[in-house]
Amino acid sequence: MPRFKSSQKKKIVKVRSIAGILYEDSAPANWKERIAELHVMALVSPKHDQDITAEGKHKKDHYHVMIIFDGPKEVNSASELLKEVGCIEYTQSIHSVTSYARYLCHLDDHDKHPYDPKEVLCFGGADYELFCQRSLDKDSALTEMEDYIDLHHVYSFRRFAQYCRQNEPTWHRHLTTDCGWYIKEYIKSAWWDDCTQEGQ
Repeated sequence: MPRFKSSQKKKIVKVRSIAGILYEDSAPANWKERIAELHVMALVSPKHDQDITAEGKHKKDHYHVMIIFDGPKEVNSASELLKEVGCIEYTQSIHSVTSYARYLCHLDDHDKHPYDPKEVLCFGGADYELFCQRSLDKDSALTEMEDYIDLHHVYSFRRFAQYCRQNEPTWHRHLTTDCGWYIKEYIKSAWWDDCTQEGQ
């Protein structure tokens, strides 16, 4: 049985998508052109100029920028792309591309000011409407679940199912209807691979 070494190797974190916040007054004047020049799929929210804090104060106007990659990319390289276009704050990973795409306009956040989906900027062939509907597709949901398992080193099917039930209802629906066995085997394989790598 493989065992973990006491001195664990540093794992390289990879993501398939990443998001950041952009403030116009601190971003380069040509930030939109810079995003286009990345030649990757990206979505930019309408200007969030009606957001309110929990204390009732007006938030500084900003944009949400999401970049979607064709395959896994090291998080440090991904975050550098956000910095290049002018994002100051960024999140290292996105658990669900669909959920974040919908968040760009607060489509599911009824306690927040809604924004017009027609004002979303699309780059690199990204289609905002399709991304908002992606999780309805089994293959897309599977990819998102695999990415989450890899990123967070999930080794318990039960805990993953609990997380899905509480935070990702679309994942949970697929997990309980048509891909539970596959995900269970994926988690077992991920555990085995990580054990053998650490034991080398």
